[in-house]
Parts: sequence; C-alpha cells; structure tokens
Amino acid sequence: DHTARLSEMLTQGQRVNRVLLLHPTTSAWLVYSPLEVKKKTRGVEPDTSDMPIYQTQSTLIQLFAEQQMDFDLGDELIMDEIAQADGARLTIGKRTYDAVVLPEHMENWCESTLSLMEQFLSAGGTLFALRNAPCYVNGRDDSRPAELQKKFTAQWRVFSSRDDLLAALRSELPPRIAQANGAALPERVHH
Repeated sequence: DHTARLSEMLTQGQRVNRVLLLHPTTSAWLVYSPLEVKKKTRGVEPDTSDMPIYQTQSTLIQLFAEQQMDFDLGDELIMDEIAQADGARLTIGKRTYDAVVLPEHMENWCESTLSLMEQFLSAGGTLFALRNAPCYVNGRDDSRPAELQKKFTAQWRVFSSRDDLLAALRSELPPRIAQANGAALPERVHH
C-alpha cells in the first residue's frame, strides 16, 4: 500500500529542464558516409572513436548528467515544427528553456534553426557556445550564422572548455538542489 501511494505521488510531477543542448544531427549528416562505416565496421558494431561529433556530444551529455545539469536535447527538425522564441527563453512544445547550448561540432544549422536563434537572441536570450558560429546552413556554406554571432556578441558567449561552460551555466542557473555549501550533489545522485 505504501509503495502504491508513493508511486502514485511520484508520477504526478513533470520534469522541467532549463537548458536546451542542441543536437548536431544535421552536422553529422554532412560528414557521414555509409561506405566508410561499412568499410570500418565489417559487420561488427561501429567504432565511434574516430567520429568527433559522436564522441564530443556523448561526452558533453555525460558531463551534464554527472554535474546534475537539467537539460534536454534539441532536435532541429522537431524545433522547426514547434519551437518559438518566447522573450529571452526558447519554447518547444510545452517546455521552455532559459539557456541554449551550441556544442563543439555543430557545424550546420537548418534554415529554421538560424531563424529561431535570431529571434531568440533578438529577444534577449543567451547562447552558450563551445564554438564559433556554424559555417553551414542547410548543408551549404553560409556566412549568416557568423553575422548573427557578430550582431549579438554579448549574448553569444563562447567558451574554450566544457568546464568554463558548466561554470557559466551554473552561475546563471544554479542547481535547484545542492549541498549545504552550494556545491553539486555527489556524482551518483542525479537523474
């Protein structure tokens, strides 16, 4: 009976993440070659050690989880359909984000992502970036993301390391639950 009541109570809440980590799917499409993967794998699970997009994104996701950063992954194709700038926040469906993170190897944006980021930055939103602007839009060389970065220099915050990025995010969005001294909870205590 206690377990049933506890289970019922725990299913009533909703997860509310404040950080949107953009997912570099369309960037991966630019460098993906099924012939190379087939040649390298020869029928076994692919070795991702030489796939920097996969490695850096996986590492960043793991780091965010270990540091109890509440985040969701932002898929450009879904964002195209249901995302909008909402003041200095970004809304996707029923979720609203206070910060957007541009990962290291996101070299391409869809046209819709470029437009959305322009609206988001124009409304006062902040883009936390581990790189300068993507150089491709819809798979073609394009200077518009770089122009957007120049236009919104103060809001397009570029960090040279993941640790610096996490420190800035923590400063802007402190953990909702922390140790008494303000430090993150121990590594094994997270979602």
